[in-house]
Amino acid sequence: MAVSRWTLARISLLLYFIALVTPAFRTPSGLFFGIQCLVAGWVLWMFWLANPLLLAAAILRRLKRFRAATVCAALAVLDALAFAVWLFVVNHNRVSAQPAGDRSMMIHIGYLAWLGSAIALLVAIVRRPRPDGARI
Repeated sequence: MAVSRWTLARISLLLYFIALVTPAFRTPSGLFFGIQCLVAGWVLWMFWLANPLLLAAAILRRLKRFRAATVCAALAVLDALAFAVWLFVVNHNRVSAQPAGDRSMMIHIGYLAWLGSAIALLVAIVRRPRPDGARI
């Protein structure tokens, strides 16, 4: 059974709300929830930009500006993935400098829900019907 684009959009929204209320990542100074990352995310503004890109993609999708919505959603997914890559690089450098492989920074379920939200929105936009009725 195929999942409709509206269902994917709702899943995206649900995952985003889950991401807000669950732990997103841990640092040496503590555990950060998604809502904290959203409110104070401008500190790591490069990765935080996925949030306004997701909002823009959702609005553009609603306005039926599918090409622009696809670009915004794809950039949001890439930006969200960039955080995981950055965290891996930071951890790798930190691990090589500390004994016993102490990993003081790691992602949690909130980050994965946030990433899943961006991916679900991108798929919902890309799966739009074409004028001839076929799916893209």
